[in-house]
Amino acid sequence: MKPITEDKIEYFAIEQLHSFGWECLHGLAIAPEAEKAERQSFEQIILTERLRKAVSIINRHIPKEAQEQAVQKILRIYSPDLLHNNETFHQYLAEKVKIPYQQDGYERSHEVALIDFENIDNNQFLAVNQYTIVENNPAYSLFDLVVVFRF
Repeated sequence: MKPITEDKIEYFAIEQLHSFGWECLHGLAIAPEAEKAERQSFEQIILTERLRKAVSIINRHIPKEAQEQAVQKILRIYSPDLLHNNETFHQYLAEKVKIPYQQDGYERSHEVALIDFENIDNNQFLAVNQYTIVENNPAYSLFDLVVVFRF
């Protein structure tokens, strides 16, 4: 019996996600300097333009300025503690990104959604395998599931 290897598990997962309607790409297809590059460097983790388009489509009722503030808030999640970063992003994903503003002397907030939980068809899911991240010189290549949104 042949052993089950990491790459077999990876490709099985990709096939399953593809069968559920997910778009699947190899990390090199969107890498910096690729023909269809979606990243400016290997240090960039978030597919910024996909995020920006998704926020715009899901939150059409929210002013563009507040949408961009939400995107910038996501892009600025940074702590030396990776667990903290993941928890912060999860909170924004589950509870929306709150962008405060003043109206009639009261502080209110726009709640910018990163995923549409009510109408799941508004979301596009993307699986990217072998997504390389370079941080402080060492390169990490990993099987990474990236959630993005339909536009």
